[in-house]
Amino acid sequence: MFHPSTGQSPGFTLVELITVIALLGILAAFALPRFFGAGTFAERSAQSELIAAARHAQQLAMLKGTGHAVQLEVQSSRYGIRMDGNWLTRPGTNERYPVDFPNGVSASSLSVNFLTIGDAMVAGVNQSAAVTLTGRDEQRRVCIERTGYAHAC
Repeated sequence: MFHPSTGQSPGFTLVELITVIALLGILAAFALPRFFGAGTFAERSAQSELIAAARHAQQLAMLKGTGHAVQLEVQSSRYGIRMDGNWLTRPGTNERYPVDFPNGVSASSLSVNFLTIGDAMVAGVNQSAAVTLTGRDEQRRVCIERTGYAHAC
C-alpha cells in the first residue's frame, strides 16, 4: 500500500528477503535434520537401555547371592538378562528378555556373568569388556568394568 505522506510503500527490500531465504536454507540443510533425525536417538536409546540392563543384572547378582547365576547376554540384534539360565522379565513391564535393539542398531556380541560381589566375569576371567553399538549415523560404546560398573565410554 502506498503512503502519501512518505512517498514509499511498506514492505521488505530485496536484500532483506534474500537474507531471510538464505538463513532458512541453512537451517533446513544443517540444523533441522539434527532435531528431527531418528538415527542419533536410536543409538543413544540403545546405549542407555543396555547400561540400565547391565546395572540391573549386577544388582540382581548381589541381591540373590550365592547359588544364582546372573548373566547379561548381548547378541547382534538383541540383549537380555538370564538368571539360572532363564530369561527374566524386564523391570516395570510384563515383557520378557531378550529385547531387540531399535531398528538400524546392531551390537557386538558379549556375555558377562556377575558375581555376588558385583564383579564382572567375561569368559571366566574377572576383566572389563565393551560392547559397540552401530547405527545409521554413529557408533556408541558401553563399557563394563571389572567391578561390574557399566557406563558409556
